[in-house]
Amino acid sequence: MTRFSISISVLSFLAMASVAHADPRKLAEEKQCLLCHTMENKVGRATAFKAIAQRYKGKADSEANLVQMVEKGGVGHWGYIPMPPAGWKRPDVSEAEARELVDWILALH
Repeated sequence: MTRFSISISVLSFLAMASVAHADPRKLAEEKQCLLCHTMENKVGRATAFKAIAQRYKGKADSEANLVQMVEKGGVGHWGYIPMPPAGWKRPDVSEAEARELVDWILALH
């Protein structure tokens, strides 16, 4: 490998590392997830993150489905309340942010 290709590899890695948040919980706060979801309790507008982790951990395509749900919203997976709730304008969630949140949630099992 040449110095040039090594430098590009290092810069690419650093760029990818800077995209990830140091604290996924802080990302969940920024994206307003914690206004409805809780970590453990089943009391709240939405399902607790640990219950989501237990239900979907290890199931085929669960990560991809959850990423899409976090990014675009959904309804009918746990009840009749849509995510985000109707009329609520939450901050946009990119695919990379949704993937980071889902990975964090699935690790809570």
